[in-house]
Amino acid sequence: EIWDLPFREGKLEDYVSRQAIIDNYAARSGRTDLDVRVISILAREGNIHARAAFATFAQALGEGAAMIAQHFH
Repeated sequence: EIWDLPFREGKLEDYVSRQAIIDNYAARSGRTDLDVRVISILAREGNIHARAAFATFAQALGEGAAMIAQHFH
């Protein structure tokens, strides 16, 4: 249920998922043939597009967790 929560211009899953990382990387790099495992390797090697995709994911994860935690005070 958490993944279906409204978030930004969609739902949380649109920003915090395997597919979100792949889509974000593809939008930045133009490559649509890589999976998260390969993108994570590229990020560790310093690839700016891969690092940005994971940074975007991490930011959304933090915002989503904060949004959920607010309900529990």
